[in-house]
Amino acid sequence: MESLSSATQTYTPPNRRALSICSLPAVVWSGWVVDRIRPIRAGAASRVPPLALSIVTGAGVTTVVGLLGTDDTIRTTDQLVVTIHGLRELGLNAFGFTGGYHVPPVTLTGSVRRDITTVECLIGIGEVAISDHRSSQPTDAEIMRLAADAHVAGLMTNKAGVVHFHVGDGSRGLAQLRTALATAEIPARVYYPTHVNRRRGLFDEAIDLARSGCTVDVTAFPVANGEDAYSAADALEKFWECGAPAGRITVSSDAGGCLPEFDEDGRVTHFDVGAPGALIATIAELVGRGHPPEQVLPPFLWQMERTRTVRRMLLRSFGSVELWR
Repeated sequence: MESLSSATQTYTPPNRRALSICSLPAVVWSGWVVDRIRPIRAGAASRVPPLALSIVTGAGVTTVVGLLGTDDTIRTTDQLVVTIHGLRELGLNAFGFTGGYHVPPVTLTGSVRRDITTVECLIGIGEVAISDHRSSQPTDAEIMRLAADAHVAGLMTNKAGVVHFHVGDGSRGLAQLRTALATAEIPARVYYPTHVNRRRGLFDEAIDLARSGCTVDVTAFPVANGEDAYSAADALEKFWECGAPAGRITVSSDAGGCLPEFDEDGRVTHFDVGAPGALIATIAELVGRGHPPEQVLPPFLWQMERTRTVRRMLLRSFGSVELWR
């Protein structure tokens, strides 16, 4: 946190008294939420191993939400649940989504609704792939059915009840989610797309979707100079500058997930692996650009008032940083 030390010594969370760190050049926080722990992708030899606990906690992450990616065939929901319980035994807050990239979704009990209602650690569905050549090309009706199941299960259990959508590079972008919002009675907050900064035009769509009541998630992946994408820091700045609702954006690292590049035939040419340290690097970059911590931190922290979707996802009383009395 040395890169943040010169920014401020006092931070006032919403509805809280100012938190002063005496003369120490530091900021106190209760830990990041990173909702991107998953496997994948380019053949058996490329299977990404589970993240070591030290890699997660070393990046300041205290809560993870696990999910299945492209490989929801060999990797299964029961394996995910076991992993979640293992992380909890090691002291990490851990949750998960049932399903994966494909429709019909893989489940533990035979039904996504039943998974959420009967398995305590499963809080939603995802990540369901849309606008991507690796998806199962779900229809609009299938997307609305998944959203309905997630919504009802969330109502029954007081869980998040969201569908987390992996959004690929396809030209359809967020069109299917716009169709769902215009067609079904399901609340907008159920639709939770990620990777929306992977194309600049896609991010413009995401801003409009946020104005409609959805929460959108940007990924802290590396962006090359001249690439048609926004870094997580650039995306947050654009979101703030255009006056979009501040509580409708979150940032995740895609930790443990593959970051692939494809050729024109859809074959993997190169891939990297997401790391949770990308979160703190993004925060340091934004503070270094002059943004105050009270603006920068909420998309990363579960307990802030403005991160409504993430706060709804976690549901337990984890405690928080408080002024000693």
